[in-house]
Amino acid sequence: MAYTYNDREISNLDFIKRVLTIAQNFKVPLIERYRYICICCSLLDEFFEIRFSSVLEELKNTKNKTHLNKKIKKIQIYSKKLEKDIQTVFFADILPKLRLQDIILYTDNDWPESHQNAIRLFFNSKIKPYVNTIVIDINRPFPKMINKSTGYFIQLCDKETKNMLYAVVQIPRTLNRVYKLSKNIVSADKYSFVFLVAMMKEHAKSLFPDHDFLNSYQFKVTRNSDLLISLEDMDDLRDSISGKLKTRQLGEPVRIETSTRMPKKIINFLADQHRIDANFIHPFRGTPSLASYINLLDHIKREDFYFPKHTPKKVSFGSDIFKWIQETDRLIHHPYESFDVVNQFVINAARDPNVISIKQTIYRADKKSKLIDALMQAAINGIDVTVVIELQARFDEETNIKWAEKLENVGAHIMYGKANFKCHAKLLVVTRREQSPKTKRFMIVNYAHLGTGNYNAKNANSYSDFSLLTSNQKITNDVLLIFAFLSGVRKKIKPKLILHSPDTHLTFLRKMINFEIREAKKNNKAELIVKVNSLTDQRAIDLLYRASNAGVKIILIVRGVSRLIPGIKKQSENISVLSTVGRFLEHHRVLYFYHAGFEHVYCSSADWMERNLSRRTEATFPILDPKLKQRVIKEALKPHIDSRHTYVLDKNLRYKMKNSKGRKLHPNEIAMEEIQ
Repeated sequence: MAYTYNDREISNLDFIKRVLTIAQNFKVPLIERYRYICICCSLLDEFFEIRFSSVLEELKNTKNKTHLNKKIKKIQIYSKKLEKDIQTVFFADILPKLRLQDIILYTDNDWPESHQNAIRLFFNSKIKPYVNTIVIDINRPFPKMINKSTGYFIQLCDKETKNMLYAVVQIPRTLNRVYKLSKNIVSADKYSFVFLVAMMKEHAKSLFPDHDFLNSYQFKVTRNSDLLISLEDMDDLRDSISGKLKTRQLGEPVRIETSTRMPKKIINFLADQHRIDANFIHPFRGTPSLASYINLLDHIKREDFYFPKHTPKKVSFGSDIFKWIQETDRLIHHPYESFDVVNQFVINAARDPNVISIKQTIYRADKKSKLIDALMQAAINGIDVTVVIELQARFDEETNIKWAEKLENVGAHIMYGKANFKCHAKLLVVTRREQSPKTKRFMIVNYAHLGTGNYNAKNANSYSDFSLLTSNQKITNDVLLIFAFLSGVRKKIKPKLILHSPDTHLTFLRKMINFEIREAKKNNKAELIVKVNSLTDQRAIDLLYRASNAGVKIILIVRGVSRLIPGIKKQSENISVLSTVGRFLEHHRVLYFYHAGFEHVYCSSADWMERNLSRRTEATFPILDPKLKQRVIKEALKPHIDSRHTYVLDKNLRYKMKNSKGRKLHPNEIAMEEIQ
């Protein structure tokens, strides 16, 4: 049977649209709404840098271009509509409401006359000396703008010849794009910020004293930012990535955002200079770089402008964290419970003379990380430290390279995982020498942390994730087996309890889903729930379609992209697709199988994407303790199923909020209630 699928890129834009609804919601605190506008801009930047760029690369390498050209046109229409909606809520709603609260953002040169002198002096002293101005002619070609940098296109007239001239003003990346006016300019109870685009509109003419100034228009070039690593590059991955990071900023242009005032003649000129179609030009009012200003208003002290303060619940482990873990498996639910217990696990291990070794994977970490500092201290203390650090973690490559160098400098063993397979699994194992209380003999005991999120304390304050701390021998042995695989000691491994990409995930999913199919065919209860960030792997989707046709009840909780279409007759009649956006980013991956009443619950680092199931190192681990199973169900699955604040995808690919029969609380709030 021929199944149908949703388009990945359009589904990605659907997700950004759902995030935008938070900024559009007047019940959300004002500065939080502003922050979500910035988040939407950031998501769109990344969409063009990575996803849209991949579509353009595909277009280059295919003979049948008709379908992709239609898709590109559809993406352009949809993304421009999204950008227009962002601008509407920002300029027509959020900015006026901020002004009413004496928070003024000057994105246009409409400041009062009393500010004029101060802003002019500021421009002349802090901006004018540092900008790079080029009048374009045969000897001075159009400059190559680096990725997401702001430039200004200037129209001039030669005073002598009266010929029309074009110029470009490049703004150094080190220069701020927005400036707070001091209290001696505005009253003490007001906050005023002047954006560079407004100052340029007012004072750009002073940069060209020998020409007649006609007009200036802001623009921003977004470029392909995906790092493509070849087999040859794998020989020295760190040097290869370091080199590619230097050129990432100059990839192929994929979008140019311009002032809405820019004339069509100049739009066409910009398109020609960048060798792109004029449809790749996106008009933008004010500043198109809002992603850079997400923290602009964070210092304003007004509780009603923000979400209620959230302090993660502290996890008490007593005086001996290892004894605490040995007593029973421990499950920590971030951000509702503090990530500090994970940091303390490593800090205590680093100080413990009985610890022999620490092995850990790092995909994303804080730029200032207590955990990595502890790993460094452990190495200094003589503990054998091995870190598999993923140098290809997108947009974190530079941070990870720096951590790799620092760890290596104190004697830690650094590995980069299996060639061409990103290590996305979140694993940590501490090996300790302990004396048996019964026999008094010394023995080796392993303690492991397995997670659905990254070893990043900052993200753990806003991303929903699970951490499992365990001394279960089968699980810790499986973790050690995966490290043996990553180190090259073992070529093929067969963990007993942990599912491991690239080898066993799909086989496991087929086995578990086929069991539910057999139960459904016997007219027994058959049910599965999957919570992931993205669902794009066609093999996994086909399994779900087949299960639906057999009568298995399937609930999918997919935060972002879903290529599966629910509610289609003889394809997905028994499948519901839910999605939640809110204060906390839904990030944990959870699998639930009814399994004839013997409920099986797994947590995972892997989304259901082809790359995660086949081309990465991932780990899916079972929750064995019955009480912890119920915690996962109650805290990570049921809140999304029960809440009226959950989106439901229909067969026409429209996301609609669930009806009013659900619980009034948001899934974040339900989870928090369960934990408190």
